Amino acid sequence: MYDNGDVIFTTEFNFDLDAWVGEFDKEGLHSLLVDCNKYLRHVIDVRFMRHKGPGNIIWPLNSPLTLAAGKIGSLMRGTGGLLNSIKSTIVGDEVIISTNKKYAQILSKGAKYRTTPKQSYFLWANVFPDSSVAGPLGPFEITLPARPFFGFDDKDKQSIRELARKHFKKTERMGTHGL
Repeated sequence: MYDNGDVIFTTEFNFDLDAWVGEFDKEGLHSLLVDCNKYLRHVIDVRFMRHKGPGNIIWPLNSPLTLAAGKIGSLMRGTGGLLNSIKSTIVGDEVIISTNKKYAQILSKGAKYRTTPKQSYFLWANVFPDSSVAGPLGPFEITLPARPFFGFDDKDKQSIRELARKHFKKTERMGTHGL
């Protein structure tokens, strides 16, 4: 209420904000997290199917070394082990997406490493058995290109904001009295 001596101005709200927040905290937040969880899982699945990372960046093709090893097929979906290992769970007020595959970070972010003499010999003997090369080439550097499947771009963030808006919209009448 505002009273300046001449005018009395009263504002009443038929909306109990505390009741709405309490109700949203209980049911709305969990429901929102469930929908976010589904959305994020869908995003990751689509990335594996389309071979595109955040921002619609196309994943690099298989390397000549991979192709020479006879591993022709869908990028990062040979056995399905990585994609099938990605789990998402709701813990408190967070959606946690994880995998137990140790190589997931290398595949997502890329890496460079130098082969040992033993690895070089293995590659020469098993990957290039029909090669005209007389013997192993010695240690060399191998580059694994990044094929990001974790991480979210502006479009994903906007989609999550829209999910939140829809959940808030569903609950906006929770704190009203008789309306």
